[in-house]
Amino acid sequence: MQRINVPRANSNDGNCLLLEWLYENGQEVQAGNVLAYLETSKATVDVLSPGTGILHRLGEPGEEYAPGSCIGYVLASEEEREAFPARGSGQAIEQESSLILTRDAQGLVTRHGVTEAQLHSIGKKLLRKADVMALLNLQVLEGRAVQTTQRLRNQAIIAKRVIIAHQTIPSAFAAIRVYCDGALKAITKYIEKEGVVIGLAEVLIKDLGEMHREYPCFYQDREPGGEGGLNCVENPGIGITIDVGTGLYIPVVKEAATKSLAEIANEMMEFRLKALRRIFKEEELREGHITISLHSGKDLIVAVPIIFPTQTCILSLCSEQEELYLDADGRVRVRRYLHLGIAYDHRVINGAEAVQFLQEIKRRFESLEEGKL
Repeated sequence: MQRINVPRANSNDGNCLLLEWLYENGQEVQAGNVLAYLETSKATVDVLSPGTGILHRLGEPGEEYAPGSCIGYVLASEEEREAFPARGSGQAIEQESSLILTRDAQGLVTRHGVTEAQLHSIGKKLLRKADVMALLNLQVLEGRAVQTTQRLRNQAIIAKRVIIAHQTIPSAFAAIRVYCDGALKAITKYIEKEGVVIGLAEVLIKDLGEMHREYPCFYQDREPGGEGGLNCVENPGIGITIDVGTGLYIPVVKEAATKSLAEIANEMMEFRLKALRRIFKEEELREGHITISLHSGKDLIVAVPIIFPTQTCILSLCSEQEELYLDADGRVRVRRYLHLGIAYDHRVINGAEAVQFLQEIKRRFESLEEGKL
């Protein structure tokens, strides 16, 4: 008999949510098979089989378990599984947990998939039908708070990073106006020609991937607190904020310097879908060297983001705005622009360097023409 324990995926997390089992009770599994998915506050974690044998599940999808908790066993044979746990018979049925349920209570438990942990929460050893009914009514109310609870867990992780950033990073901020009519026309032409949907964020990721050699101090992945020297990054990972209503995620487009615009666009689409389903893996959120914070609110002019504790800067890309201007012939025209900002670690980057970095991005955006992507 081998225990299936909840792994510790992240030192910042407490309990994990069991999302689903990939094998049925009694099904044969091999050592190393992915048996189930767990969800931490920021990622999805694989639960691997500790050996070869017959699966006996204990944990229930939708329940939270602490790292190290036993959520099942891999048993040597079907005979061993059938004998584990032994079930009693008669009017009262005694569970392996030492709980005693009347037959009517057991029927409700079976019909509604009530877990052992939920039964223990009632605080009684002998459970009758009325006890289980009261528990089921409570679960309906608790279910309405699941999404709020998840968002609070995510926000708690973000809060820790914000505190570290404020305590350890002497930050400064600069912003620049970028006219984007040419870039938007080039994007429209690219979509029509290639059949790949892109936006300004994808173009910015590609530009940042190409600029790392000229601006190495902007691309870093260091110990929190800024300990150690600067690194020379050969192929940077570009983090990008994604929030589709299920919480904030910052997945990383890895090796951005060698990826095409279409490859970046496909990754971004996958990121949005994974954020919607909350199925990011831990490794998809690591190895970022610079981050883009997206702010798409229609009336948002400027946003000052928090620098990731392991990085030296973060860019903020705000929504497009419109303004009137006079063209060369004195006619009133409309043009579009946005504000691009950078929050930077003043120990590593000085103000002139930050502005130069922004101006290079501005130059790239404003020099784009139709068909030039």
